[in-house]
Amino acid sequence: MKFKRLKEELQNRNMSVRQLAIAAGIIPQALYAALNGNAKFWPGYKRKVADALGVPEADLFEDEVHGND
Repeated sequence: MKFKRLKEELQNRNMSVRQLAIAAGIIPQALYAALNGNAKFWPGYKRKVADALGVPEADLFEDEVHGND
């Protein structure tokens, strides 16, 4: 599953994608599209999401680094 760690983090925090997008300063529709694979998950988005959650980017997106789905 793509973005497994990010989705787990949202679930653990009882946080919606919309709430995360707002906290990260990303348009919610753009974040939804990226998470669903309908748009590119830009490096800037990854950095903003990681900063908003206070989690290192490498930890949050480790499945992307290792090529796991």
